[in-house]
Amino acid sequence: MTLDGIKALVTVHDMHRAMDKQILTTLTLGDDVLLQEAVDAACRWAYSAILRCGSQGRVFTTDESEVLQAAIQKMAVYELYARSEVEAGASDKRSDAKAMLKGLLGDCVDTDARPKAFVGAVRVCAATGAPC
Repeated sequence: MTLDGIKALVTVHDMHRAMDKQILTTLTLGDDVLLQEAVDAACRWAYSAILRCGSQGRVFTTDESEVLQAAIQKMAVYELYARSEVEAGASDKRSDAKAMLKGLLGDCVDTDARPKAFVGAVRVCAATGAPC
């Protein structure tokens, strides 16, 4: 799936239907440009997870696309709250979005799930700066 394909899943109109009007107006000040920016950010977030999981060539079923759409909508709401500096009020939306993507794509959604590289130490001589 491409980024454009993901962007086609969630529109500003979809967000108007999914959100309470009062909250939406408060967060966007009635400006759909701000709403579109939040949707775009959420789409980039989802696309980066798809890339991280190596699923960019995957064809999602109708049901999977619906889950992806819901995850993007939840993350877009979180983005709106974050832009208003009140992201704590929507941290549950971010968690829900991440859980949906994790259910769809697997543990690779967690950036912390990557294998940790071993970091070793080498003794360095003070006089030369070379390993001793």
